[in-house]
Amino acid sequence: MGGYLILSPQRAVRDDRWKLIRYPLIHHTQLFDLAADPLEMHNLADDPAQAERIERMTGLIRRWQAELGDQTPLASAAPGPFEFVPPTGDELDAILKRWRMGRDRKRLPR
Repeated sequence: MGGYLILSPQRAVRDDRWKLIRYPLIHHTQLFDLAADPLEMHNLADDPAQAERIERMTGLIRRWQAELGDQTPLASAAPGPFEFVPPTGDELDAILKRWRMGRDRKRLPR
C-alpha cells in the first residue's frame, strides 16, 4: 500500500503531567510534558534525561495491555518509514473508491 499507513496501532498513556505515545509500526516514540507544553509541540523522547520516565510509562502501557488482553507489540520486526508519503495517482483513486469518495471529496454513487 505504498509508504504510508492508513491504520496505526499506536498506544499511549498519560498522567497529570506527562503523555507518552508509542508508534510500533515505525519505531517512534513521543513524550510530552503537558504542563510546560500543553499543545504537544516539543517531543522530549530523545532527551537522555527522560529515558527512565519513558521506560516507566512504557511499562504502564504494557501492564494496561495485559489487563485488556491487548497483544499488539510495541515494536515491529520490520518497521515502516517514519516519513509520511501521501498516496497519489492510482493508489489515491483506489483508496477514495474504497471510501466511496472522489478526488473532489464528494461521495460516489453506490
